[in-house]
Amino acid sequence: MTQKLIAIYGGTELDDATASFVSRLAEVLLGYPDVVIVTGGFDYSTDLPDAMSTDRAALHGAAKFTQAMRIPLAERFQTWIPEAGRDREGVVRFKEGLVRELKGKSAQARRLTLVEQVDAVVTVKGKKHTALVLDMALAVDKPALPIPLTGGDSCTYWKDNKAQIVSAFQLSDALVQRLETTSIENLDQAERLARDLAESVWTASSHVCLILSAFRVEVDAFQGDVLNPVVEAEGFKPVRLDRTTDTGNIASIFVSRLRSSDAVIADITEGSPNVLYELGHAHARGIEPLLLARRKLGAEVWRELPFYLYEQKLVAFDATTEEGRNMLGNRVREFLQNIRTTRANALSRSVGQRS
Repeated sequence: MTQKLIAIYGGTELDDATASFVSRLAEVLLGYPDVVIVTGGFDYSTDLPDAMSTDRAALHGAAKFTQAMRIPLAERFQTWIPEAGRDREGVVRFKEGLVRELKGKSAQARRLTLVEQVDAVVTVKGKKHTALVLDMALAVDKPALPIPLTGGDSCTYWKDNKAQIVSAFQLSDALVQRLETTSIENLDQAERLARDLAESVWTASSHVCLILSAFRVEVDAFQGDVLNPVVEAEGFKPVRLDRTTDTGNIASIFVSRLRSSDAVIADITEGSPNVLYELGHAHARGIEPLLLARRKLGAEVWRELPFYLYEQKLVAFDATTEEGRNMLGNRVREFLQNIRTTRANALSRSVGQRS
């Protein structure tokens, strides 16, 4: 199963209605079959020990969900905390679920790591740091949804970037209006909004297609002219490792991208060692990529490939001809359509279990 890491980030002094809404939103998000909630583990500050934080409210929702489903919290909830001794003074953090310690990073770098490595960000209220997270998400084209009715930075950022946010999440006019006017003190309205927001966030974080290929001019031309248009037309976002803004160890970046991708296409035309290495990682995780070659493969080419690939599904056509490009595009289209159908069926089963 492909994990979708959804970060819930925001204010540290929530009123009761907002805290209840955040808890319910986290719970509903986890009703989707592949969502994992990520927070920074902010519990309280020593100046305001009784205040309710966004992180704690999200934890409450995750705990309620996992208890009801009788699964470990660590399967669906992660806490990403600073290295010991590098936290802000006066901050008390909880360590719940799967705990990840971000070693040797400044507060700014930790926020950037969060934005880069999750699949979507939802913000609630907040001040200063929340705006920074949203700025980072906007800069790296990461889906980030500030909930305006909660106030604070989330409201300000919504007003300043409304058109871009609405487009990224494909929000309907009716949902936009409710995001701005819903009274979350009204339990029925809050419940409906939480469900609609969860669906929008899950949709925006889904349908990523990781493309494994050699980094060559002819590959770039094929992807730009044939592969990317088909991938995008099927509602997927094409991602290639050399075209991302991710920073850090390339192996870790690859594994993170592989984990969060909904589809994987491997172009093995050149028999690139790096592509074959990445392909091995995918197979080891139970992922079945579509293997393609931009030319018909003769016996001499097959002898250069690992024999493990001989039984794999492979489409090979001459991409220098219009017919070959069309055939490759059609096979990619069929592959992605099958994945969307499988995901839709999984979602339908999940909704049935929740109802």
